[in-house]
Amino acid sequence: MSGVTLTLPQPHRGQLSVIESGKRFTVLMCGRRWGKTTCGQEIVARSALEGGSAAWIAPTYKLLSEAWRSVTATLKPVISSVNVQERRITLITGGVIDFWSADTPDPCRGRDYDVIFVDEAGLIRNLNDVVYGAAMPTLAKRRGKLVLGGTPKGQGEFYRFYLLGKQGDADWLSVNGTTEDNPFIPVEEIRRMQRMMPPDIYDQEVRGIPIKGSANPFGQSAIDACVKPLSDLPPVVFGVDLAQSTDWTVIVGLDKHGDTCVFERFQHRPWPETMGRVAQLVGDTPAFVDSTGVGGPIVADLQRRCGNVTGFVFTAPSKKDLMGTLALAITGGTVGFPAGEIVQELESFEAVYSASGVSYSAPSGLHDDCVCALALAVKAQGNVVDGEVFASFV
Repeated sequence: MSGVTLTLPQPHRGQLSVIESGKRFTVLMCGRRWGKTTCGQEIVARSALEGGSAAWIAPTYKLLSEAWRSVTATLKPVISSVNVQERRITLITGGVIDFWSADTPDPCRGRDYDVIFVDEAGLIRNLNDVVYGAAMPTLAKRRGKLVLGGTPKGQGEFYRFYLLGKQGDADWLSVNGTTEDNPFIPVEEIRRMQRMMPPDIYDQEVRGIPIKGSANPFGQSAIDACVKPLSDLPPVVFGVDLAQSTDWTVIVGLDKHGDTCVFERFQHRPWPETMGRVAQLVGDTPAFVDSTGVGGPIVADLQRRCGNVTGFVFTAPSKKDLMGTLALAITGGTVGFPAGEIVQELESFEAVYSASGVSYSAPSGLHDDCVCALALAVKAQGNVVDGEVFASFV
């Protein structure tokens, strides 16, 4: 690389200890803004600069794209080629960095790597499969390194990997860092979060200490108990969450027992096509449809077509009430839904605390469209008698 100047971010002390660790498997279970992603970018960049082969795995394409743009910009002076379709960067050293989404089947299959960094590992639902089924086989030939980085989301699979390093396994290193370890985060901001947040949320999000049972408002055991095959009975009510920007339009129909009998999920369709499909499925069946923002005119059009559609405007208070109703249905076992996207979103859904109180949403980079559609259908079922809506939402 004679004549080429490359400037990489200066790691703080905690990051440097991980970067220079001789362990094959490392788990970074740290608070937000500790610098896990920056640390991972340094690790894969160093491997590629030395002519090695590295991989980056993220929970979703959205989170993957952010890392892709950052690494590409940082290594631009030494990049020889970029394959956008395959998400592969090749350096003038001969080293490569591949970017994979955990959403895709068998990420990394057919490759050999010197190092793999798994970003936001706490958000990956099938982390065991990603680690044991995808990552480790591709590291075996070169005895490569694996680093899992993320903020914990309860005591799930990510936390169990963290315990491996705490139980004396010689190949594993477990690092627990706090937001305060990052010298670039103002101390007064951390103190403000400590005053505002409930202690368990502060411990998880800032100190990197997982909440026992997590901040999920539904509960894993209750979610598991509601998983059923798609019902073949006709729907008595629908819930529809409309896409905003990169989100998904989701249509959920429930039968007379509260079990899901219709489930469709799609994105990037023109609004006329979306309206047509919703109208086709809903017909004269009572439906509660997201009328937030651009959804307002769509609901008005659907009301002209279908005649039994009620709009629901999402605000912080209305969503809180809606999710409370859904939580009661799930914990009470009065709703059923198939395995797949609905379950995945329910499991990652969380309570978010701020100075104004508690709100509910998906973690950053993930979606909650299935949760919202299911909640609208459940709420609608409680507001329909003999096929007629007797309460409206605003």
